[in-house]
Amino acid sequence: MKRNVAVSGLSSVLACVVLLMIAASAGAQGQPAGTPHPIGPAPLTGTPISSTFTYQGQLNSNGNAVTGLCNLQFGLWDAASIGAQVGLTQTLNAVTVSNGQFNVLLDFGPTVFNGDARWLQLAVQCGGDIGFTALNPRQALTPTPYAVYATDSHSAAALQSRAVAALAPTLNQVLKWNGLAWSPSADEVGQPGAGDISGVYAGAGLSGGGATGEVTLTVGFGGTGSASTAARSDHNHDTTYINEGQAAAGDLGGTYPNPSVSGLQGRSVSSAAPTTGQVLKWNGSAWVPDVDNTGSGGGTYSNGFGLNLVGNVFSVLTSTVQARVSGACGAGFAMNAINIDGSVTCGQLNTNFWGLAGSAGTNPVTNFLGTTDNVSLTLRVNNTAALRIIPNATSPNLIGGYSGNFISATVAGMRDRRRRRQRLSQSRASELRLHRRGRKQHR
Repeated sequence: MKRNVAVSGLSSVLACVVLLMIAASAGAQGQPAGTPHPIGPAPLTGTPISSTFTYQGQLNSNGNAVTGLCNLQFGLWDAASIGAQVGLTQTLNAVTVSNGQFNVLLDFGPTVFNGDARWLQLAVQCGGDIGFTALNPRQALTPTPYAVYATDSHSAAALQSRAVAALAPTLNQVLKWNGLAWSPSADEVGQPGAGDISGVYAGAGLSGGGATGEVTLTVGFGGTGSASTAARSDHNHDTTYINEGQAAAGDLGGTYPNPSVSGLQGRSVSSAAPTTGQVLKWNGSAWVPDVDNTGSGGGTYSNGFGLNLVGNVFSVLTSTVQARVSGACGAGFAMNAINIDGSVTCGQLNTNFWGLAGSAGTNPVTNFLGTTDNVSLTLRVNNTAALRIIPNATSPNLIGGYSGNFISATVAGMRDRRRRRQRLSQSRASELRLHRRGRKQHR
């Protein structure tokens, strides 16, 4: 928003009148009628002049006079543009502006008006303005504030608004406060009196001192550093440093020296207290405590077949899945069973068998090859039955040779000799017939 400001000359007139009245009253005291007034103002014995002066202005917005409450900032500069600022910026809040007119008191201190030209930079914030708007150009200050300089430069009647007596000091005297004004007095310790200093002793924050000869007091510096001067305990730093009680900014909240972290990388962190196992989870606008691995952005885990889930730890369900075999059996023993936990149950090997290389120490009563039920015993060669021992209630039968040989179930204790003789007779008869045929053909 464009702002225009115009400075009224009324402040200059008022200040000049006030200064002239003070000078006239001071010059009239103790002077006979017609006595020439001495060059320069006489020493002031009344209330000292302060460095405050009145500033009046006209504030317009887009050509219209402003009416309402505005925040105003004033800065003193040594040039009409750019240049360097002199003194501190004065900020006045909720200044009444009526039909564009405003009237304020400004005080940049008694030392800023030293005879050099000064310009006033004004910035305003009215109504719904987001921030201050600097008004250009800067306003050149008329000589009115220099009336303070003109008076003080000849005879300073006050120090920091406290009166200074007009008494002439003597050698080695100092200015000492007497309750009403700074007055020349002897440089001594304690209340005015006579006598010698009997000793100098170090108090809090000091070391050294003594009761004889030359003594030295030294400031007891704390902490680290190389500074050789001491600062006030309630001093303020510039913006490079942080002061106790100063409001924290950025991702920090509260005040120093005990701020709290209220954000991470410019993103807000909830002040809600977390519970055990929770994590900070982004909910779209802030980091908030929430359950780990659930909700938006996470996943829900469940145990499948053969698995067990306790909290967020999976394990094999041993009642369903066989564990890896971890046991072994020694010589002469074999595994009889594999347990769920992977261990094994072993048993001694059965030694009641016939070896391929033969067996020794057998008992024909208890050691045998055969069956213990009503089933035949068959010996095979080339996977063909070559010898069969067939059980019978009276006596077993023995059949050998051709796999098709058989013995009637009504026969007991026999071999298949008769059948063999019949087959041999048939075979010889066939050979004889073939021989005879051959002889006939030969003839």
